[in-house]
Amino acid sequence: MLEVSRDNGKSWEKVASDITEPTYKYSIKDAGDYKFRVAGKLGINGEINDYVESDAITVIAALDSPKASIASSADTVDLVWDAVDKADQYEVYRYSYDETAENASKIATVTECAFPASTVTAFPTSLSSTRMSPIAAVAVSIWNFILYSAR
Repeated sequence: MLEVSRDNGKSWEKVASDITEPTYKYSIKDAGDYKFRVAGKLGINGEINDYVESDAITVIAALDSPKASIASSADTVDLVWDAVDKADQYEVYRYSYDETAENASKIATVTECAFPASTVTAFPTSLSSTRMSPIAAVAVSIWNFILYSAR
């Protein structure tokens, strides 16, 4: 028997009564505090043992994604974004045109809503020696950026 409480144990909602495995995957519906309790039961109509309660856990809601804009010159890329409510900091990740987002590298954690242009070069070293024209469209297409808001 598995139950969940959203009010620190004042009331309980039945989650499942036919659990036979030692683990259970519970889908979190909303942010907030969750507390669980579990008890054993012998057979369908058997007596329920004493419950064992978990410590309360707090689920924090995901923050909104920042709305970012990007501008570039021959030498730099400027990232600017709108503030996200309740965000304490922002994480900036970068990956190149031939990589995927899963391979992005974190290049900064900042508290302002901008990333200084002097810290990001528009062209990676391996491409700067080629004869490509350093125009904004090319610079933006070479690097992809991911921006996360965090607490």
